[in-house]
Amino acid sequence: MRKQLFYKVIIGFMALNIFACNNNEDISPHSSNTSGTDQQIIEPCALLSKQDAEKLIGAQVKDAEIDEQKKVGLKLCLYDSVKEDLNTSLQISITQSAFMDKKTLESGQSPESIFESLKANFKEELTIENIGDDAFIATPGIHIFKSGYYIVISVGNISHEPNRDILRNAGKLAVENLEQFIQ
Repeated sequence: MRKQLFYKVIIGFMALNIFACNNNEDISPHSSNTSGTDQQIIEPCALLSKQDAEKLIGAQVKDAEIDEQKKVGLKLCLYDSVKEDLNTSLQISITQSAFMDKKTLESGQSPESIFESLKANFKEELTIENIGDDAFIATPGIHIFKSGYYIVISVGNISHEPNRDILRNAGKLAVENLEQFIQ
């Protein structure tokens, strides 16, 4: 339970921090031109299903726990292990203009500007991945930008190579599923 809260807080804090730091800036040159009404709202559990999560982490998981933070356009889906002693989970979040608060959009924030700001803040530790339009691995997992959508997937300690492999596979699958929605 503590790990679930930790991931939610980390992702929410990072997104809100970027929003607060950039609130008075003009639209970044990297920001998406897509307005909130041009996109459909996509649920993160549609990008990685319960069955996908079980296959990726190799353990049975509970039904998804859903959370959201509309101000920054974040929707979150957490699959936690059925076995309490296993302490394994997979979390996926998606930040999207269509779900973002109007004031946030008007301030120049977008999923892409949030992605780019976080990428700039993790320059020292990120590992670039060839997934989506742009992707990197840094705390708390894999960060992916694809067609105006910002996805973060977490599975645990990103220093462990098996977890990085899970993140890469989960990222590829999430992008494939996202492409089905945005075609």
